[in-house]
Amino acid sequence: MVALVVLLTWRRQASRETSPIRYAFLPIASDASFFVALERGFFAKEGLNVQATKCESSNQALEALVAGRVDATAVVALETALALEANTPNQFRVVEMTAATAETRVHRIEVKTDSPIKTLADLRGKKVGTFPGSQMVVFLKLILGRYFDADKEVEIIQLKPPLQPQALESGQVDALFCLEPTGTLLEEKKLARAISINPLYEYIQKPFPTAVGVVSIRMANEKPDVVRRINNALRVAHRFMREHPSEASAVFPKYAPIEATLAPRIAVYDYWDLTTIDRDSVQRLADLYAAKGIVTKQVSTASLYATLPK
Repeated sequence: MVALVVLLTWRRQASRETSPIRYAFLPIASDASFFVALERGFFAKEGLNVQATKCESSNQALEALVAGRVDATAVVALETALALEANTPNQFRVVEMTAATAETRVHRIEVKTDSPIKTLADLRGKKVGTFPGSQMVVFLKLILGRYFDADKEVEIIQLKPPLQPQALESGQVDALFCLEPTGTLLEEKKLARAISINPLYEYIQKPFPTAVGVVSIRMANEKPDVVRRINNALRVAHRFMREHPSEASAVFPKYAPIEATLAPRIAVYDYWDLTTIDRDSVQRLADLYAAKGIVTKQVSTASLYATLPK
């Protein structure tokens, strides 16, 4: 009996991944699944020793992955990952995705509470602020292009999120195409109201894949069982977020600049693990990115997903 206990204990210890998994994350609510998996012990239950490293942008996180400074990333912008694949292929494999679906409230177009602007059509001739980068500018033009010539009849001003509320309040812009937590923060303080919620889903593509969590190609090739365990932990985190949203949101302030009182009201995306990713939607969006010049060339996404061992 003693020998059996020793053997079982040895096997459990052997099943743990002794090398730390260096994981890059961004201090934003969209990386919620990683925060939950880490704080609720879901990685640890899979025998994974995860070390978190904060990065300030999707580009920085993926640069760290390519350079070998981290082994995996929490969700980063899909456009940035596709651009990396287009320019320097075969650097990563996808293990997780976020998406805007029917109930998503992450993206909003906000105007001041007392603004006369009521609809998207009213933005003709106005100034609209948005997150910096070609992706959000193209998205905004696609959305507004349903109502007028968005290349000529609207001025788009790129603003970092900390500057967006002040820009709207001061009149520097007439509206904001913003991401969370900016929209919730403005609405909670009664500084703004939404004239469009979930426009990526409503006006561009249903569903709309937004971001990817990835592992390095080296980890995918050399440690497929670790990838399987990462997928398991993330899948449990996704379920926990759906079933216990208030408890899940309680971990946000530890990793992102979100007030604890505001955290339960912050909107997040839907999360897909390797078994639930809508791969056709990902390819359609990759094709749109190429057609609109967001990425330099078409990318076949079929080979980008990690393979889980049987």
